[in-house]
Amino acid sequence: MIPFTDAHTHTPPAPGILALRNLAYPEERAEHFSGELFSAGIHPRDVLKYDFEALESYLAEHGCAAVGECGLDRTAEADFAFQEACFLRHAELAEKRTLPLVIHCVRAYPELIRLKKKRKKTIPWIIHGFRGNAKTAHELLKHGFTLSLSPVLLRHAGSLSPEIMDVGFLLETDDAQEYIEELYAIAARLAGVAPEELKERVYRLFTRIFQYE
Repeated sequence: MIPFTDAHTHTPPAPGILALRNLAYPEERAEHFSGELFSAGIHPRDVLKYDFEALESYLAEHGCAAVGECGLDRTAEADFAFQEACFLRHAELAEKRTLPLVIHCVRAYPELIRLKKKRKKTIPWIIHGFRGNAKTAHELLKHGFTLSLSPVLLRHAGSLSPEIMDVGFLLETDDAQEYIEELYAIAARLAGVAPEELKERVYRLFTRIFQYE
């Protein structure tokens, strides 16, 4: 039976949910959990707080399936140029390890697109918690990003654009008090497809991106 997938969560998933859990680097340890996929990175709000140098060994130690969340945030304290430099180090690390990149982005999509266009390797770049409009979604999809839709977007959207459906998307709970099953039901209604069809589509994309067999 195909499980529900949760592309980004900070909390333990319910039994039977295939989730990518974001570890709180450097404190949280994967051995405290079992049967989960993990990601780790330095959030743009924390780039002045944590040392980047140990991140690669941390990813290897915990068998992480993705790098991040990392990214660009114009509301964060750190200088934006420093955020960009730190983000590019994450991108280089993800390329080196052939892992997808989980991205937090606030009010910086043009800059993010500019940075992606400069990269030669084609690892997946995933916008976690996407809640932008159709125009922003179009620009991101055009440049090869994968969108992981925010619960906030799903709760307030009137529909999902055919373009998003054609390319495919992920679903996530993030740190919200949400049930992933309910988000799938909402997304299926917005997309105008059967819930089981959507579940299978998202599962195929999730397992391909995160190299899960």
